[in-house]
Amino acid sequence: MCAKFKSLWEETLLKASAIDVISETYLGGEDILFPDTRAMLNAEVSNLRTTADVYDPLTDWLDIEPLKLKEPAVGSPIVDAKANQIVLISRAEALITCSDLRKFKDALQRAFPDYSLGPTNISMKGTDGQVASAVEE
Repeated sequence: MCAKFKSLWEETLLKASAIDVISETYLGGEDILFPDTRAMLNAEVSNLRTTADVYDPLTDWLDIEPLKLKEPAVGSPIVDAKANQIVLISRAEALITCSDLRKFKDALQRAFPDYSLGPTNISMKGTDGQVASAVEE
């Protein structure tokens, strides 16, 4: 359970930090999130901190390793890499509506360089409403 919580904590804070980097980089500090989405993210981070604060004193009593949670620093390579991945995924999603399947696959490959797409069967809806299917090698 502790490992799962640590993983959830690290991933949530990493994404929150990456979102802040994206807001600063692409919008000059304006928040990229809608206010309700920002409130939900802040509440999630707050709930995780509260859980960690409650859990930490129990580690002595249960004789288990303390959480030792650390927040990723804005500007660290891992935060920048996550921000870049989010941007690349967003670009790939935007290219789904594009009629050029190769651009979409290239963007997807940049977002997930370790993942091989291989032959892919993709259906895309064009701006004219027509659905096109293709198998790319």
